[in-house]
Amino acid sequence: MFLLALAILLATILVVKGVRIFNYIDHMAGIMEMIPGPTPYPFVGNIFQFGLKPAEYPKKILQYCRKYDFHGYRSLVFLQYHIMLSDPAEIQNMLSSSSLLYKEHLYSFLRPWLGDGLLTSSGARWLKHQKIYAPAFERSAIEGYLRVVHRTGERFVEKLRQQSESSKPFDAQELVAKCTLDIVCENATGRASNSLNDEPSDLHSAIKDLCDVVQERTFSIVKRCDALFRLSPYYLKQHRALQMLRREIKQTIAQRKLELSANKVSQNKPFMDVLLSAKLDGSALKDRDIIEELSTFIFTGHDPVASAISFTIYTLSRHPEIQQQAFDEQQRIFGQDIFAEADIARLEQMHYLELVIRETMRLYPAVPLIARTNRKSIDINGTKVAKRTTVIMCLIAMGYNERYFDEPCVFRPERFEKANTNSGIEAFKSVPFSAGPRRCIAEKFAMYQLQALLSLLLRHFEILPAVDGLPPGINDHTRVDCVPQSEYDPVLNIRVTLKSENGIQIRLKQRVAAQ
Repeated sequence: MFLLALAILLATILVVKGVRIFNYIDHMAGIMEMIPGPTPYPFVGNIFQFGLKPAEYPKKILQYCRKYDFHGYRSLVFLQYHIMLSDPAEIQNMLSSSSLLYKEHLYSFLRPWLGDGLLTSSGARWLKHQKIYAPAFERSAIEGYLRVVHRTGERFVEKLRQQSESSKPFDAQELVAKCTLDIVCENATGRASNSLNDEPSDLHSAIKDLCDVVQERTFSIVKRCDALFRLSPYYLKQHRALQMLRREIKQTIAQRKLELSANKVSQNKPFMDVLLSAKLDGSALKDRDIIEELSTFIFTGHDPVASAISFTIYTLSRHPEIQQQAFDEQQRIFGQDIFAEADIARLEQMHYLELVIRETMRLYPAVPLIARTNRKSIDINGTKVAKRTTVIMCLIAMGYNERYFDEPCVFRPERFEKANTNSGIEAFKSVPFSAGPRRCIAEKFAMYQLQALLSLLLRHFEILPAVDGLPPGINDHTRVDCVPQSEYDPVLNIRVTLKSENGIQIRLKQRVAAQ
């Protein structure tokens, strides 16, 4: 009798829950039907229309943005509705909103690794942890980070010099990624890193495996589901990588604590020192918090920076006249000492190089999509959108909108002459570092690092296209009939950050030092 009563109770609970879920979906569907978008298939929604391969996804997003005239449109993945935005006016409202600080399910693949670090946390926790980061990006700390950038950049140049001797095309994307990994690991932990020379490292292996897992889950119908993911070999790969990563970081934390207790001060204060001295609600950070924030620092300082540098190298290789202007600026700044270290004073004079970087990120934003989840209903284009809807801002499409950028497929750095003084809608036409309350806290250092490494590259080499005579190679993939200008043009894919599926193919020619 007891079992029967229990069964009836459970059945009643399931029915009530099912009715609530059905009513919620029906309510959401009614609202979302008022927003244009592709017709979803039963259960899977629009997942097949957007493609299941990394190289298909960016094209489909761009084409749908064009189809709906760069205004908001809806999409459905399984039972989760998304609203896709690419108009700066709409994005300004989203990024400026204090009720849209939450990052939920689209960032869930990163949470096993980054936990509730600054990138993935929300609400009160995010506000508290943001304050922890402030000392890490003061001028004195940035100066220390830049010394590591310069030292690693010199090794990067040596690797590139070896490539230049053959005069053959090579993939710069891979070398750039190794360089930025070495920089961010040393700046995070204070320990020298040598990925550029392929020295084995458990930390490097763990980071690479965790990036692979995130990328795999992003484009796999099966692995998106947590329960099914646990049955796949990628779950074991993630588990082993996390164990390795946490073990390595815990050992580094223990060593650094001993050094600090012995008053051993390093010339370059690593980010770990900031975390070890930080207080949260009056108490020192726990090891778990330190591991999560170090992981966040490494992830955000590695992949996005590598992407931005790689695509800037590409645009410079295809626009020799712009590259010459950037090199002329370097000569004016460094004079006879052309291979000197680029300190902050010199970096702040690299105005034209910054314009080149910003124009590159208009077309190839390192973080192509930003997602937010609303905790209360919001208004988009006159339509009330229910709470817990995910809003995806398509930064990758913003730069192709003719209403805001004349001749969008022409590479014109001068567009951003007034970027630092823009306000209102002008400040939201291109937001590669996000904007509003959750704007990237490390933006200034990130720009310094991009300038420093690209400055080194420009001063040592002339960057050439894979073969002579290639066109500019900027393709408007928002148009269905777009055909790449050459086989060496990058095939865009979204693997958390923007990458080229076929690499960044270039050649290098050594410059003669100024006399």
